[in-house]
This record gives sequence, C-alpha cells and structure tokens, in this order.
Amino acid sequence: MVLISYTNIVVDDFGYAKRNPLKRYIYFLTHMHSDHYQGITNGWNYGQIFCSTVTKALLLVKFPGVVGVMTIPMKTPTEIQLCSKYKVRVTFLDANHCPGAVMILFQGYFGTILHTGDMRFNLEMIPKNPHLYPPKDYSNSNEKCSIHIDELILDNTYCDPIFKFPNRDEAFKMLCEIIDKNPNNRVFLCVDSVGKEELMVELAKHYETIIVVNEQRYQIVTAMNFYVEYFTTDKSQGWIEVIRKGDVEIRLKEKNTIAITATGWANTTSYQMPDNRRYVIPYSLHSNFNELHQFIKSIQPALLQKVVKNNTGKSSKIYNITQFSQYMVTLHHIKQRGFEFFLKNYTDEKRLSYEYRSIMMDSRKQKEINQDLGIELTEQDNQVINQMIFEDSNQNVFSKQKQVRKGFKLEKPETNKNFKITQFIRAKKQLVNTEQALQQEVIPVDKEKRKDKNGEINDITKQTKDPILID
Repeated sequence: MVLISYTNIVVDDFGYAKRNPLKRYIYFLTHMHSDHYQGITNGWNYGQIFCSTVTKALLLVKFPGVVGVMTIPMKTPTEIQLCSKYKVRVTFLDANHCPGAVMILFQGYFGTILHTGDMRFNLEMIPKNPHLYPPKDYSNSNEKCSIHIDELILDNTYCDPIFKFPNRDEAFKMLCEIIDKNPNNRVFLCVDSVGKEELMVELAKHYETIIVVNEQRYQIVTAMNFYVEYFTTDKSQGWIEVIRKGDVEIRLKEKNTIAITATGWANTTSYQMPDNRRYVIPYSLHSNFNELHQFIKSIQPALLQKVVKNNTGKSSKIYNITQFSQYMVTLHHIKQRGFEFFLKNYTDEKRLSYEYRSIMMDSRKQKEINQDLGIELTEQDNQVINQMIFEDSNQNVFSKQKQVRKGFKLEKPETNKNFKITQFIRAKKQLVNTEQALQQEVIPVDKEKRKDKNGEINDITKQTKDPILID
C-alpha cells in the first residue's frame, strides 16, 4: 500500500479501507493485476476508485458489484476534490506495463509526486509524455529533462544490476526465431495474467494469423476493446494458441506442438528444455536495471520511495522449477543495490519544493491537513475504536458485539445510545481499577473509611459493596 504523502489518497491497497473504517480515503488503481487490486471484493464500497478506462472495464468484469469506479482520461490533467479545502491535479501517463496500466502524476498543495505503479520504461516514452517531460527541456543527452518531482515512488521490482534481460523488441525476435525453427507445429504461448496482449497482437500481425484464446481471455480482450479482430475462440482458425502455464504438460501430448513461456522471471537469454518442445523467453513487463537507470536520470527526484517494499521482487508462481532453481536462489539474496545507488547519485532533499518542505517540517500543519481530509481521528472517533477493541478482548463483559458500519454518523458520547459510550467509559475505568487493585493485592475501599493518626487504614474497614457495576 502507498498512502500519498500529506493526502488521503491510497494507491493499490483496497484492504486499507476495512482496516480504517472511520477514515475517509480516495483510492487509485494503477492496473488490473492481482497484487495491486488486493482487497477489492464484489461488495467493496468504501469510496471512489479512480483508474483508466481499460482498467475499469477489466475491474467490472471481475467484480461487477463494485460501485464508485471513476475514470480519468489519459494524459489529461484532471482536478479532484479531496475535501472542501484541498484538491489535487491528477494526470494519468502510460506505464507501458499492461493494457490500462498508468503512472500517476499528483500535483497540488503538497508539491509534485509521481507514482509509477508497475512500468517498463524506454526512451521513446519521453517525447510521448509532455506533461512529465516538457519538450523545451528534452534533449538527447539522456540527463534530467522532466518537470520537478518532489517524491518519486518507483517500481523497483528489478532494481539491481544483476537484471540484464533484453528489451521487448529483442525478446520478440527471440520468440520469432523459436517459431521459425519449428515449422508446421502448433504453438502454445503460455501466459496466465493480463499483460501480454500486445505481444499476441504483434505475433498475429507478423505471421498474418489469428490468436486462439479461451472464452475468459476473449471476454477480457473484448472488455478492453483491444484489437479484438486478432483474437478468436475457434481453434480451427489459428495455429498460435494462448494457454495457461499449468496446462502445458497436457497439451504437449498432442503431436506437432511446442510450448513457449514468455516470463518476466527469466533473467537470461532464451533457452529450450531437454525435450526440445518447451522454450522460455525473457519477456518482462517490468523495467530491467538499465531502463530504471535511464528513468531515474531523466527524473532526478528530491526523494525516492519504493513500490515493492521487500527486497526479493514480487512473488510469482514458478513453473519448470528445476530450470529456475539457481535463478531463484540468486533472486532471494539480492539486496536491491540499485536502489541505494539511485538514492546516493540522483536524489537530494535540498531540491524539495517549498510546498512539500513546509508541510514535512511542520507536524502541526500535518495534523491540521489530516483533520481537514478526514484521516485524523477525533477523541470521539478514538473512543468508538477503543470500545470495539475493548469489547473484542472482554467478551465475557459485553454480551453483544457491535461493529461500526460504513457511513455511521457519530454522536456525542452522552447521546450515542448505539454504543452507550458513557457506560462503556465507566465500565472500562472500573475494570482497569479492579485489575490494578488485584495486581497490588489491595482491596478497594469506600471513600467514607477513616485512617488512623499514622495514615493506616483501620482493621474494621469494610470491603467495597459494588466493586464493578456495568449497565
């Protein structure tokens, strides 16, 4: 999850709403991959979700019951009201990752923040994104040419010099070489998630054929309105067929067939398995290290943050584990040296804008902004949350468990009959006092009891009549 600094904007974490039911957030979805839409269910209704038109179509195919999904046009600065006092200008930029994937440029009272989501950078993206790279600042020197960025949240999946896999054009050539060496064979292209549709279209154009897909993928392609004419569900119309990776063993039982897995995990050149029928090519949807280096040089932000918080890249199912074992051992010991290199050579807090710095250095101002945005809980809000925690941990005291529902309007403690906060506070205080007394092996006494001249309680002191009283 990424909470954009000094805002109520959450990017790519939709379980956050359930963990914070009393706070008001606005949500952004960068693209439709499962590790980014985590937390969304068919009944999710915790606020607006902003995404691209293609991502909305895919989202509603998978979760038709989701409401409040809003779209923002690509490369079009759009103002969004965060609350009555604050607004932000948002621009979606093509992330070159999968259909509908975007980088998000946030500009407002906090300065300028760029969230890359997942991306595959190349130099051709610079002149195509004038909102990030003004033409007057662009040069072929490959140095800084972007607008000022206070904070860059970077797709650091492969942020280490060890990752030297080829660019997409080179990977496509490898794919074609494999196909050309196996004429008169049916080709199974092994792909699981959304994201390699562009590769399929390129194959269809190159070999002047139609790509065979299953009903589910055809529905996805149709929802995206993505070159539908190059896809079919009729196996007799094409000889290149997209299948799931888990179906390879079964489908290869058919004669005159080969299987090619296009994977981002293959940090190597293409290779074939011993049976000469299965191949792997390194076709990644993420930037390799050199591409990340080019991107960072073009931005040179004041601050740099990670999209991927761990040090091992994103999790993924690995097939043909024997062939990948050595690679995976290497991957799990990587320390993301590239990220430290970028921090040292291309960031500088001195370049922070006045807007960003003035908030960062003033905790009181941060609190005021959070209160205006609805993410700074009041004392009354905290009482409700404390009650929920207290009731959950003391079920022997409270016979009924109550939950805060979305949209619940808080009342003053003395009039809030739904939660009986006044009684709750008294009960909690009495229980705490009793626990403290037991720990100190002291019996609570009435206020009327007298002490002797030495300040000691007399032996005739009677025990409190009502140590705990809960309505």
